[in-house]
Amino acid sequence: MKYFADSTRQKYSTCGSRHKKEELIEWAQWNKPVLLRHNIFATGTTGGLMENELEMRIIKFQSDPLGGDQQIESHIAEGKIDF
Repeated sequence: MKYFADSTRQKYSTCGSRHKKEELIEWAQWNKPVLLRHNIFATGTTGGLMENELEMRIIKFQSDPLGGDQQIESHIAEGKIDF
């Protein structure tokens, strides 16, 4: 697991494939102190899991089959999400 540090408030997005959601949650738990200092965006299912497991606010888009990945991509292209 990698731990990242960033001192400025950023807007990060996450997407978890069916087979990697558990690893994403584990990574997010490890990095929760850092994630709390940022705005986190996710597709619907992944965001719901993260909210429940981390007990923090996640800004959720539609689930992937309903276009959530495309919503995140458009926000990145428009500069509304940093990474």
